[in-house]
Amino acid sequence: MKFLYYLVALFSIGVISAGCSTIDTVQELEGEGSKKEFSAPYEKVWNAAVQACSQDKIAVVAANKDMGHISAKTGVRPTSWGENISVWVRKVDANTTEVEVVSKKAGPAVFFHYDWERPILEYIENNI
Repeated sequence: MKFLYYLVALFSIGVISAGCSTIDTVQELEGEGSKKEFSAPYEKVWNAAVQACSQDKIAVVAANKDMGHISAKTGVRPTSWGENISVWVRKVDANTTEVEVVSKKAGPAVFFHYDWERPILEYIENNI
């Protein structure tokens, strides 16, 4: 009987931790997110990206303009344990800037995972 309890406990831990992310693990996913180029200088796109990560239900955790990286997260909601978000802003040339966004669930989805990649890119596009 103890074996059954251990097996159930082990299975439960696996289910709970499956698909979880942290700010650090999402930061390691550079190159795997949604990307978009904008016809605007780095400074303007950077400011719009910071604003995009400061709106609605998103909170900026860290922003490093020199490295072109923003870490952000959302809080727990009835439908989700939240999301961890990384945004990279890269200067292509004087008037072109690329943005990459990765959004991963912070814990197992309660009902569904909201993907912030497209809304952040759209916010930037509409505010540069």
